[in-house]
Amino acid sequence: IYRVNGMINPIINFYLSPQTYEQAFEMSGFSKFKWKKVLLNPDNQQGEDYWKKFFENEPPFVAMVAEKD
Repeated sequence: IYRVNGMINPIINFYLSPQTYEQAFEMSGFSKFKWKKVLLNPDNQQGEDYWKKFFENEPPFVAMVAEKD
């Protein structure tokens, strides 16, 4: 649980395995599901050196794309 000053409700983070996400999307009727690597926007104002350590061992978040027929 993360508490942030000024926020009424805490942020609660859960770990779910990749398979759990894939199964949930499939059970919800999505026929296509892909994990996407998070990339740095080439137009970022800070430059690559600023973000180097953050992206070094994969960012602490993921992106996914799903499609329904």
